Amino acid sequence: MARPTKKEGLIFKIRDRKIIKMIDKNYPLPYVSTFFNLSTGRLVQIYKAYGQKEEKYAAQAAVTNAIKCGKLKRKVCEVCGSSKTDAHHYLGYKKKNWLKVKWFCRKHHNKIHSEKEKAEDK
Repeated sequence: MARPTKKEGLIFKIRDRKIIKMIDKNYPLPYVSTFFNLSTGRLVQIYKAYGQKEEKYAAQAAVTNAIKCGKLKRKVCEVCGSSKTDAHHYLGYKKKNWLKVKWFCRKHHNKIHSEKEKAEDK
């Protein structure tokens, strides 16, 4: 299956947001599934994935805004000392933990996530 174009991707995002709103407004799943011509299983997948992404994006935005307004200062990588760093939400993406981050360069940040995924697979 080919990757969707940017326009198709945007259409899917808009559709997914409409699905989320309808489910949040307590429309019955069979009705929503018929309306969008999707299985109820696919609706549940979309709903779960969207919720997880929203938490992550909100946490990232909170860190960016905190850096811009001076509440949080970007630090060097805790492993190698590089000044180009990413925030790692080591406690998760819940609102109370948005600004509790550790700083790692992209290389070490990716390494932490790959190790975490390997541990979850076991």
